[in-house]
Amino acid sequence: MKNVIKDGFLIAYKDLLTFFRSPARTIVFVIMPLFMMILTGYIFPSESSLHNTDIAVANVNQGEMSLLFTHILKDNIGFKITNATNLEEIKEMIKEGKISEGIVIPANFTYNISHQKQSQIILITGQTNPQISMLLSSVLDKLVENISTQIAISNINKSVGDKETSKGIVKPITIKTERIVNADPDNYIEFMAPGLISMIVMTGAMTGLASSISREREKGTMDGIMVAPISRFSVIIGKSISQSVRAFIQAMIVLILAIALFHIKIFGSIGLSLLILIIGIFSFMGLGILISSISSEQETASMIMMTLMFPMLFLSGVFFPIQQMPPFMQTISKFLPLTYMADALRRVMVLGVGFGQVALNVYIMMAYGIIFTIVAVPLFSRMVNE
Repeated sequence: MKNVIKDGFLIAYKDLLTFFRSPARTIVFVIMPLFMMILTGYIFPSESSLHNTDIAVANVNQGEMSLLFTHILKDNIGFKITNATNLEEIKEMIKEGKISEGIVIPANFTYNISHQKQSQIILITGQTNPQISMLLSSVLDKLVENISTQIAISNINKSVGDKETSKGIVKPITIKTERIVNADPDNYIEFMAPGLISMIVMTGAMTGLASSISREREKGTMDGIMVAPISRFSVIIGKSISQSVRAFIQAMIVLILAIALFHIKIFGSIGLSLLILIIGIFSFMGLGILISSISSEQETASMIMMTLMFPMLFLSGVFFPIQQMPPFMQTISKFLPLTYMADALRRVMVLGVGFGQVALNVYIMMAYGIIFTIVAVPLFSRMVNE
C-alpha cells in the first residue's frame, strides 16, 4: 500500500510538472478564474451599478418640490442624469439608445403636495434590461416613500404638534431588519462567491481529470504508464491528486480575488471552508474518472462533461437561489453534488455556521465521491486493458 501511494504521488508530480511547463496552459489556468470572478462580480446589477446608468428627467413642473426631488435623486443615487423636456422626448431617447430609463415630474407636482393632494411621478422603462428596470423601480420606490413620509409627518405635525405622534399616525408599523452576521445586504457577490468557487472546483476536477486521461489514451502515453511496474490504483491516485491541486489553486485564486477586489468577508471558519473544498473536489474527482473511463476519445469526454455540467451550473444554486425555481427543478437540484457543496460553502462563508450545520451536506458529498469512485475504478481498469 505504501508503494501504491508513493507511485501515485510520483504520477501526480509528473502530471503537474508537465502541465506547468506549458506557458500557454499556465496562463489560461490563472486567467480563467480571474475572468470568471471579475465578470461575475460586475455583471449582476446592484444599487452601486446604477451609478453608471443613464436616465433622463423631464421636470415639467420646475417648482420648489420638483427641484428638491431632482436634487435628492442626484445626491442619493448618483445616476447619470440627462435633462429632457417632456414624456415624448424621453421615449425617443430610450428608442435611440441614449438612456435606459426616464422620469417625468408632472406640472402639478408642487401644487398637489403643497395642497396636501396626492402627486405622481412617472417612470418610463425601456424593458430592454428588465433587471435594471426592476432595480431602478425599487430604488425610486424607497426614495419616494421616504420623501412622502417626511412630507406627511411635517403636515400632520402642524396640527398635532408632536413629531412622534405624527410618525405613529403616518406610519404605525415599521420593519427593523436584524441580520445574523454584519454582511452588506446589497453586496450580491457575497452570495455569488461561494457558488463560483464551487463551480471552479467542479469544472477543474471534472474537465481536467477526464481530459487528461482521454488525452493520454489518444497519444498512447497511457499504455506506457500501464506497462510500468505500478498498480492501476496508483494511476488513479496520481491523476486525482494532480487535478485536485490544480482545482484547489484555482479556487484559492477566486477566493483571494473576491476578498481583495470585492471586499467579501468570510464570517465562518476558513479551515472548515477548505475542508468543504477538499471533500467537494473528491466528490467530483470520482465523476471525472467515471466519465474518462467510458469515453474512448477526448472529444467524447468533453461532450459528456458539458452535458452534465451545464444543468448543474443553473440548478444547483450557484447563480440563482434554488427557492426561486419551479418545484420539479428544485427536485432535480437535490440530486446534484454541486448543490450541497455550494450550499455548505455559502453557509460557512456568509452565515458563519459550524460543522454541525453543514454536516449533512459534507456526508452527502463524501457519499457521492465514494459511489463514483467505486463505480469508476473497475471501469477504469477495464478501459486500460482494452
